[in-house]
Amino acid sequence: MFMKTSSAMACLNDAQLIECIKEGSNPAMEQLMERHSSHLKAYLHSLLRNSAWEEDALQNLWIKVLLEVRNNRYRESGRFAHWLDCLAKTAAFNILRSEKHYLHDDKKLRGQEQEQAEVRPDGNDDEEETARSGYNSLQACDKEIVDKHYRGWSFGEIGMDKGMKENTARARYSRAMKRIRKYITKMGMKKRTGELSKHPG
Repeated sequence: MFMKTSSAMACLNDAQLIECIKEGSNPAMEQLMERHSSHLKAYLHSLLRNSAWEEDALQNLWIKVLLEVRNNRYRESGRFAHWLDCLAKTAAFNILRSEKHYLHDDKKLRGQEQEQAEVRPDGNDDEEETARSGYNSLQACDKEIVDKHYRGWSFGEIGMDKGMKENTARARYSRAMKRIRKYITKMGMKKRTGELSKHPG
């Protein structure tokens, strides 16, 4: 049996509260929200800069937490606060996508590495289409890893989200980028061969 009073719940740590939530304790969920909401609000504000979006993202985040815990999909690893940050970032991304709006200062949400630029080149429609085709040829999980890293997720965060080790996420990303570059090179060679056949020297 779980303790029912909010005052009693305040004495429990996060792992103990989660066990109470699994048993159906609403006071435990309320205590968890009270304990972490201040930090999460500040984090979401740094990403969204819109009070209405921040409130929606926070509500969606806590619904996700409740469902994951009640359905026994959350595995305690001593990193609950970090997991909440990952969920907050996902909730922010979802709000931005649904509103079809991206931050002007999107360095917090998107990577600026050269590898990502190679996947999504600018200024050349043929190259962009080839890169997109290479990206679409990846397995669904690898596409998601590339997309999340492009949007600023660390490999640790991706690993936690996908249920894999950080090094595994990093390795899959590296292999995916190699496949895309190989695809771009292959298609570029085919195009040049086609042009030479039309205009023999």
